[in-house]
Amino acid sequence: MSNRFRFTLFLFLICLAASLHAWGRREAAKPEAPEEGRASVQMENRNSVHEEEAVQVSGRVRLVGSSVFPELVISNYEMQWHITKEEEYKLIDLQHRTVTVEGLESRISLFLANGMPAGERRTLREITVIAIE
Repeated sequence: MSNRFRFTLFLFLICLAASLHAWGRREAAKPEAPEEGRASVQMENRNSVHEEEAVQVSGRVRLVGSSVFPELVISNYEMQWHITKEEEYKLIDLQHRTVTVEGLESRISLFLANGMPAGERRTLREITVIAIE
C-alpha cells in the first residue's frame, strides 16, 4: 500500500469516528393507542396560542438573548414574561429594577422536536407601568 492511500484511509476513518455520535441511540417513545377523536385534538393543541388575559406582573426587568437578538423580559422567581418589540421603549430604561406592570398576557405552548411539552412562552403587550422599586 502506498503512503498516500494509507493517509487517505486514515482521514476517512477519523471523519467516520467523528460522525458516530450522530448515529447514537435515540430513546423511542412508546406510541399510545389513539382514542377516538383524540389525535385530532392533540394536533390542534400543538403550539397553540391561548386567549389573552389582563394580568398584573411584578418582577425584574432584564435584557436576555444574544447581542444580535436581544429580548426584554420581566422575570421573577416563578416565570418570565417577554415584552413585545413595540412596548420595549416603556421599560428599556428600567433594566435591573423591579417593576409592577399591567398588560395583556398571551401564552404559547412550546414542544420539543420529539413531541414532549417544553412549557409556555408568555408575552406581554399594551403595558402600563404601575410601580417602580
